[in-house]
Amino acid sequence: MFYINDRYVTKENIDQAFTLWKKDSVLRNVAQLKIAVCLESVEEWLSFCLYVRSNDGMVLPLHSSLPRGGAIELASRLLVLWELTSRPLSDGEIENKSREIEGGLLQFSSGTTGVPKQIKRTWSSIKKEVKAYNKLIEADVKQSRKTIIACPVTHSYGLISGFLSTVSRKEEPIILQHSNPKTMIQVLKKYPNHLLYASPPLLYTLARFLSDGENLDHVMTSGTILDERSYTTILSKSKRVLQQYGCSEVGCISINTNVKDRRNVGMPLSHVNVESGTIETPASIIVRLENGETETKDIGYIQEGNLFFISREDDMINMAGLNVYPYDVEEVMLKHPFIQDAVVFKKPHPIAGERVHGAFVTTGESITPQELREWMSQYLASHQMPVEMKQINQIEREANGKLNRRKIREMIG
Repeated sequence: MFYINDRYVTKENIDQAFTLWKKDSVLRNVAQLKIAVCLESVEEWLSFCLYVRSNDGMVLPLHSSLPRGGAIELASRLLVLWELTSRPLSDGEIENKSREIEGGLLQFSSGTTGVPKQIKRTWSSIKKEVKAYNKLIEADVKQSRKTIIACPVTHSYGLISGFLSTVSRKEEPIILQHSNPKTMIQVLKKYPNHLLYASPPLLYTLARFLSDGENLDHVMTSGTILDERSYTTILSKSKRVLQQYGCSEVGCISINTNVKDRRNVGMPLSHVNVESGTIETPASIIVRLENGETETKDIGYIQEGNLFFISREDDMINMAGLNVYPYDVEEVMLKHPFIQDAVVFKKPHPIAGERVHGAFVTTGESITPQELREWMSQYLASHQMPVEMKQINQIEREANGKLNRRKIREMIG
């Protein structure tokens, strides 16, 4: 079935777990329940996920690092929390009620642009996504490759695109639980033909740890558009870079199976209809499915059948009627040899509406905000120039590399 590091989880192991849960007074009725699980054991979580799916139950996976109090808080919004390895919560902590809708996967959005919201995806919609996903993967990634998942399998990227899609192809994925890049590289060397699912920061780290003459095979990235420095480093140490784009409500929307342009997030999957703008006039990315449409809150355009990502709508800066995309400004800042990291965000202005602000981290070399502004003026229009920039020690990013600009703006002040 699948591997957790070097431990092989067999079909018999999973069947034994199914038998145990079917005897449980609560879990045997999983088809009528919403259940949140917070498990340290990845093997147990994935087995339970398959159990819930096979019984059309509804489940919310919570990351194992979440404290018990936080897990209870999130689970209280769902009705039931069950600790598979221990005990249910005591009576009265969370009311146990049945559900009346189709089973599926519950998740929370990233919250980068506001309060995280609960997302419900039915198993039938996930099945359609997996079928379309595998159709594109199998068409473009010709040679059989070992799927290696080095990202959380409680999130759609690792769980659906990585695990469920691979299992659906009758292949046996490896879920890496190692945190040491050198150990990960040793595992990857055992499988020279691999498709590695990882976050942009991890791919960048692995690429930097590789010795001369060593390379990754096929690597998949998701979550955020790679900056030029990371992309160049990863590409130089990989046979092929793939990139997928999606949102919590829909799942994977498109895949670029051979990235040459970092903004190109690829061909839409066959089960979705995507609408957006043109290269001259980018517009909102809208995804239509059989059961309705979803506004992704992203801005992009379609060219020759490929979808290009420009910015989050909430991140775009309206400077006196002129649109400024933070990514464009950050790219210029990162070209300076003294700049290690950069972030651009907006602040309200009584006359201009919004203004461009920024922060940067240096490589250790000395450069003032004014000196950086003067250098940037060679590449940017006046309305793109940050009116204020601050040097800071570190720019916080999420595990997948995403920037929460709203939070950063509040922290910097």
